[in-house]
Amino acid sequence: MGTFLKIFSQAIPAIIKLLNKKKTAEQAPLSNSKPEAPIYKQISFEDYVTAMGRYPERLNSADLTDDVKKNIQTFLPVLNALLKDLGVLNPDIVSGFRTRAVNSATPNAAPKSNHLTGLACDIADKDASITKHALLNLAIVKKHGCFLEDPRWTKGWLHIQIKKPLSGKRVFAPSTAAPTNPSIWDGIYPKEYDEN
Repeated sequence: MGTFLKIFSQAIPAIIKLLNKKKTAEQAPLSNSKPEAPIYKQISFEDYVTAMGRYPERLNSADLTDDVKKNIQTFLPVLNALLKDLGVLNPDIVSGFRTRAVNSATPNAAPKSNHLTGLACDIADKDASITKHALLNLAIVKKHGCFLEDPRWTKGWLHIQIKKPLSGKRVFAPSTAAPTNPSIWDGIYPKEYDEN
């Protein structure tokens, strides 16, 4: 038994040293590793036109004219940059380009909606987290030259456009009808974000 204890007592420091080396190796980062940057989903032309593949037939619509295509090509880089700056990793377009028939059948859609010309987009936002973040960061929205429909009228989505509304308001009421989501915010924000 004395020999056993002697061998065991000599082995303990070696075992502890091995365990410490293993622990250090597990904790140590790889020599060239960096924290991973978030991956942002870039909205493509097809994503925009088809509302993320929901309406593939819109790619062949006669309403998707060359002028509308040019507008979309202008809008998408701005939209993608805005969403990235707002930290929206994986945007889901519920309405991008609309045909005239679709727009006519869309409840409360403006007859001359910017969706018809490829200058507006609705991003799914069921919990209003994107909307609330955008409202708290109107300087970012303004930096990208974008405008938002007042979320009291857009329950479940965030409407973004690059065409200035007639009012020049950064956050504008899209309708004179009663709001469908009146409790989301009070509609008050610094007027410095508006454009005259």
